[in-house]
Formats: sequence, structure tokens, C-alpha cells
Amino acid sequence: MRTFKLSNLLLITLTSICIISCKSKTYTPSSKGAPYDVFVVMDTNKWNGDMGLIFKKILCETVPMLNQPEPMFRVASFSMKDFQRLTKHGRSVIIVQSDPKYNSTQMQATYDHYATPQILITVTGPSDSAIMSYVSLKGSALKTIINMFERDKFVESTQNKYNGELQELIQKKFDFTLTLPVEYRLRVNVPDFLWISNELPLISQGVVIYSYPYEGPATFTLNKMIENRNKFMNKYIPGPSEGSYMTTASEEVAERQIRRLMINGREWYEIRGFWDVENDYMGGPFISYSTLDTRTNRVIVIDNYLYSPKKPKRNYYRQLENMVFMAKFPGDSNNAL
Repeated sequence: MRTFKLSNLLLITLTSICIISCKSKTYTPSSKGAPYDVFVVMDTNKWNGDMGLIFKKILCETVPMLNQPEPMFRVASFSMKDFQRLTKHGRSVIIVQSDPKYNSTQMQATYDHYATPQILITVTGPSDSAIMSYVSLKGSALKTIINMFERDKFVESTQNKYNGELQELIQKKFDFTLTLPVEYRLRVNVPDFLWISNELPLISQGVVIYSYPYEGPATFTLNKMIENRNKFMNKYIPGPSEGSYMTTASEEVAERQIRRLMINGREWYEIRGFWDVENDYMGGPFISYSTLDTRTNRVIVIDNYLYSPKKPKRNYYRQLENMVFMAKFPGDSNNAL
């Protein structure tokens, strides 16, 4: 068992949460459940009462910027007596226990304890009311550690099985590395632009990489980034019918969100919004990451879109959301946040 120190940012975000990694030397079976499936273990009457309502509100919050509402996690509940029989080997498990023997309320995350991969979160406190107050305040941290677990598992699996030809092409063209799952294929390769996608029945996951000159701070304003996005999408990603092409949904039609964040020690600007097809009827969510490459004074963009009109989007969207964590520029830190 090994305890990791948290970065300053995570210390702020995950205050009072103990993160412990348990790597057993003995064999552990494969975990049960899909990514973003969560098993909550607590007494049935509590799950059906006020405590359960708090956990449901937190875990079933909708994923931001999907055109059909979907919960952040698919949640199932089990009683304490069913834990060993039914949920011990779950992929993501939250065990909630209140008992006067506990002096304080806390959360603890343990990894790969009963199965692999697995995150096992225990929430303990001296009373139900203490746990409810604590979880109400720490709900965002609870979601964060599960999302980070799923992100790390996706990155790990991709790094074990990736498309080496695409990695080499991206490195040669843009001078940074991006590891993509082996299923992805090249669609378009022109100056300053690559279109790569994973085509499944009724689902398309696209990764678009492009670059353009940096022209000062205004380059990273929302309107300017959308303008540059459309220059590439309109020109190089055709729609299904003649004269149709991908574009960004207008502000009058769909909401857009922008934020600044640090990943691997590098500053990125994230845009979430919706794309559609001019002169046709297609659309879906996109998530775009832009950064300044100071070596070339150019903006590098990793722009990911999803088309899934008939199937749930959450897990496919989350995969695209995690792609940027596999981008590495020379000189960047290895500590992903």
C-alpha cells in the first residue's frame, strides 16, 4: 500500500480526502461494470431516504454540453449485506458507513483492492447527518476522483495499444506527440490540418488537429477561436450531401463554454459547444483544446467532435475529452492535472 502526495491544485480540490493506492502482489480478478458505472453500497432504507437523495443528486448530475441529457454516472445501489456477493468486484464502488466509533467524517479512495481496475471509495462518519453535510460540501471532489480514475484508465489502455503511424505523422507535422487509440484512421492530411476519426455503426468520433499563427492575446478569445475553427472545418470536413460542410452551431442556436486550464504544465483553452452541418441535418457536441507553441509562435488545436444520433453519448464524449491528456510537447511537465 502506497500513499501519494497530492499537487497543490488537488489539495485544494480534494481537501480532507485520503487517496491511497493499493497494489496487491496477489492476483485480483477483472472488475465488473463499464466505465462511469458506479455501485453505491449503503443500507437500503438510507438509499431511499435523505442520504440517498444527496448521493443521487451528485452522481446523477447531467454531463455538461451534451445535446441530450445524460447522467454523469450510471448508478446502482446495493445493501451492505450484498456487498461481498454482488459488488465487491465492481469497477467503481462507493461504500457509505455511519457509526459513532468514527471521530470525524472522511473519504478514502483505494485502488485495485478487490479487482483490477477498481476504485473503492469509503465514506465514513459518526452519524448520517454528518455524512450528509460532508458529502454535500465535497460532492465535486467525489466526482473528480472517479473521473480522474476513468481518465487514467483510458490513457493507460491507449498507451498500451495505439496507432503508431498516426503518432509519427502528428509528430512530424506539428512537432508534438499525441497518442490515439488503434481504431482511429486518417481522413484528411493537408498543410496545418489533420482529420482523424474512429467510425463505428451510427457513431463517429473525430479528432481534428490544426494550427495557425498567434496574433496576440485576442487570439484566445472565444469569438476568434470559433472563427479560426470554422475556417478549417468549413473547408476540410464535408457533409453527407453536395455543398454541405461542418461548422460551429451559432450562439443563437446553442450554448458555448470556455475555460482556461493547465494540463501537463501547459496552458490550454477549452471550448465546449455544438457543431452542425451547413446545408444538411447533422450535429452533435464538440470539445476543443487550444495552446500556444512558443517555439513556433503558433496556436495548436486538438478539436474533438462526436456524432451519435441514436446511442448514448456520454462514454464516447468522455473518451474525446481525455485525448488532450495524451498530448506531450518538448519540455512540458509529466504531471497531468
